[in-house]
Amino acid sequence: MPANLTPNVKKGGKVNQSVTSLNDLSEQKELGKAETTLEFILLGLSRSLSIKPKQAAGLLSNNHKYLIHIAVKGMKGGDYSKVTSWY
Repeated sequence: MPANLTPNVKKGGKVNQSVTSLNDLSEQKELGKAETTLEFILLGLSRSLSIKPKQAAGLLSNNHKYLIHIAVKGMKGGDYSKVTSWY
């Protein structure tokens, strides 16, 4: 999995290079302060599921296979409370 993902966002006719670095992503950063959509999703997932941002990125990899598994089966012991809090 790449450590840096670079989406291109057009602002005022210019292409803005925005980079989300998984190594620099702080778990304490407020959701409202997220600079990219990916950062917002990773912060939201990591907070509600009590996991690290790199683990949240892993849930999004491999065609969302593991995220779907958690949504269907729940967390350990069939606990859906963390999944519903993210939703």
